[in-house]
Amino acid sequence: TGKRLLYSFPPMIVMLIPFVFVLSQLAVWYQHEPLRVGEPVVVQMELAEDAWPSLRNAELEAPPEVTVETESLRDDFEQTLCWRICPQRPGHATLSWDLGGETISKQIAIGDGSNLTCVSARRPGGGIWDRLLHPSEPGFAPHDPVEGVDIEHRVRQTLVLGLDVPWWATVFMASFVAALMVRRCLGVSFLACRYP
Repeated sequence: TGKRLLYSFPPMIVMLIPFVFVLSQLAVWYQHEPLRVGEPVVVQMELAEDAWPSLRNAELEAPPEVTVETESLRDDFEQTLCWRICPQRPGHATLSWDLGGETISKQIAIGDGSNLTCVSARRPGGGIWDRLLHPSEPGFAPHDPVEGVDIEHRVRQTLVLGLDVPWWATVFMASFVAALMVRRCLGVSFLACRYP
């Protein structure tokens, strides 16, 4: 049994690479709910350490669909700026910042959470892993002054038999059930192994 498990590791690692890409794309739709109208949330911008002294006074510019409720809250230790915003109308909107002549933006989705929509909880930095886990918006370049912009989104609830099941577990279960349902059409059968 141990040998069989050992032999299964190489193909499992090979399959894991495309599977991570698939899960990261599914997470954009299933992991978070869009922002809700009238419900305040926090926007956080991470700045590079060398850009912090010159950009620590950056101001958030919001469209009419979004109200900026607070001035920026600065964290000198983490080099982050935070704002509290409140969505006013459903739809898609763009937040923006003017950083020394360069404008950066962050997309937000506003709704009631009942319909599936593409939600970008984070605009990633220049790291490969960060970009892989948050593929819905282009990442910042490694030399950019911004290392990421985050928005607090509710985690989407998936109720199965009264239990809140993580979205990825729901995908696994749905994939397993679908595979069992179409196995005869694809000519797949389970044969019992007999030992002498």
